Amino acid sequence: MSAERHISGEELEEYRIALVEFRITLDEYRMAVQDRIRGVEDGIRGLEDLIRGLEDHTRGVENCIRGVEDDIRGVQDRIRGVQDGIRVVEDGIRIVEDGIRGVEDLKRELQDRFRGVDDGIRGVRDRIREVQDDIRGVQDHIRGVRDGISELEYLIRGLEDRIRGADNRIRGAEDDMAIQESIASYKPYLTPATRSFIHGLKKLRLDNLEEAVIRENPCCAICLEDFAQSAEELITCLPCKHYFHVNCIVMCLEINHIFPLCRYPMPTLEAGEPSTKAT
Repeated sequence: MSAERHISGEELEEYRIALVEFRITLDEYRMAVQDRIRGVEDGIRGLEDLIRGLEDHTRGVENCIRGVEDDIRGVQDRIRGVQDGIRVVEDGIRIVEDGIRGVEDLKRELQDRFRGVDDGIRGVRDRIREVQDDIRGVQDHIRGVRDGISELEYLIRGLEDRIRGADNRIRGAEDDMAIQESIASYKPYLTPATRSFIHGLKKLRLDNLEEAVIRENPCCAICLEDFAQSAEELITCLPCKHYFHVNCIVMCLEINHIFPLCRYPMPTLEAGEPSTKAT
């Protein structure tokens, strides 16, 4: 082995200056690494908030995050190794050059690690966008289903209206039969209603009736003709809440004061009042 070379004071001072500059550079690099790590940690927290909302893809994203966290822990371990190297450098100038080469290698490795982390983050963002597209597709499908349900409800309401109309026609036919039977049964004892009551009937047009009234009473209880087919003809309602064409009910009341459908009595002829019965 060759004898150890004697280091002069100037060389030692140069080594010390180089060591100080190296420490400054290393501290700056360490702070930059720590800032990058904090940025990565902030990004991870933001990703974790988004991942919680993606229930169907939680396991895959969590595995990615765990990989990123492992990388961060590896970086932190590397930083601790660098710190140990700094302490070794402080103990002897001879290993400064080896320490610098080690730092350069570590720098390249860290850069590769961070590139991998960036690629992982981009992959997670792409996956999130895909999930968002899937969610929007599901929302569009739900809207389509709701529109279909609305159309079905509209059709059902139309069918219900038709059924009510058929029921009303059936009741009207039954009422007409009851009227015919009642007229036949009580013909010898018919007593007309008073002329003042007949003249006092309230006369309405179809467009003056409420929609609910029209649904419940779509046709004249005497002639069974739909009110909508003769919209210009006047309509009236007796105290029994049945609706008729004015001409139809007047003809009946001029014959008998009792409405045969529900047996509701109307006012009869008063003393001295002329008869309204047709001759």
